[in-house]
Amino acid sequence: KTVVDSFFAGTVDLAMIDTKEEDLISQTFFKYSIPREPDGVSFVGNDYFATADEGDMDGGSRGFTIYHTGTGAVVFSSGSFMDQYAAAIGHYQEGRSGNKGVEPENCVFGTYEGVDYLFVNAERAGLTFVYDVSSPAKPEFKQVLPTTVGPEGAATIAKRNLVVVAGEVDDRGDKMRSAITIYQYSKDVAQYPTLTSWTKDSVCI
Repeated sequence: KTVVDSFFAGTVDLAMIDTKEEDLISQTFFKYSIPREPDGVSFVGNDYFATADEGDMDGGSRGFTIYHTGTGAVVFSSGSFMDQYAAAIGHYQEGRSGNKGVEPENCVFGTYEGVDYLFVNAERAGLTFVYDVSSPAKPEFKQVLPTTVGPEGAATIAKRNLVVVAGEVDDRGDKMRSAITIYQYSKDVAQYPTLTSWTKDSVCI
């Protein structure tokens, strides 16, 4: 196999995030030009691919990005949304504020009943974010799936209408075992979360 091209993943500006670990979620801070530093990647059809941007430096990049395969141009960046949404539903670890926030870890793509979806694992939030990426430049957030602790790997089994997420955390001392969670595609109304706390500026209360 031959490497045919490469390019810089770029940087991202983050607005309304928490950057201080002080036992209080305060999403009022900004960070600029943070290297994306992807941790996972998945093709989105033939013309695009997505990266889960963990970001190991400068507080983490905390989101995901979709690029055009041929040019490397960014067509979509999730910005601060994953951090903000996790906080709004009670899944944000304040003790990670100075590091990488929800820490996007991996992403996978699958087509279910003719609709293209991207699943993005947020390792420190115990969530998988689900997006309709039928229009890759304008992904539509659909829901989050609650996972076991530390969602790391994922796989789509579209022929069986399934997506599988593996949690990496395994600590007998804390009575916590790694697990695999299997979800089935459905057109029913999402059952989770049951409560969400937003302000008019789309940050958690």
